[in-house]
Amino acid sequence: MDTLQFETIMMDENETISEFYAKLCIIVNACSSLGEKIPEDRVVKNILRSLPQRFQPKITAIEEIHDLNTLKVQELIGSIQTYEMKHLSPKKSKSVAFKVVNEEDDGHSNKNCSDEEFKNQDPRSLDSKGINSKNRFGDYTDGVSKSRWSNE
Repeated sequence: MDTLQFETIMMDENETISEFYAKLCIIVNACSSLGEKIPEDRVVKNILRSLPQRFQPKITAIEEIHDLNTLKVQELIGSIQTYEMKHLSPKKSKSVAFKVVNEEDDGHSNKNCSDEEFKNQDPRSLDSKGINSKNRFGDYTDGVSKSRWSNE
């Protein structure tokens, strides 16, 4: 029964390669404990066959570059995990929200900006009240970038 599971296993669309590999390991280990050792090259070929369409570019590259008879399972899984993290992870978008503060709200006399001036302003230069802090404190992000680059 376990060899049938090994031959028919397919990775689900919503599954990660790590989750799929964990399921596959359970099946391979069960086969081994029943006396049927599955050769590593057969496991490698089965993994490549079992991946969904979204992995097709990586599958093609692996098949062209590597000898599937000598490729180790751990190398294959690492390569697929790297591809999954770089190319298939959902892209997270960053958004920034600004609070508009009127003079009468906080008692400070701020320079009034037109909407066009506000849109053209670098958002990194605004403090928590929407005031241009770059003029008062300098652009602190330049110092961070420079120190980061100098350390590398």
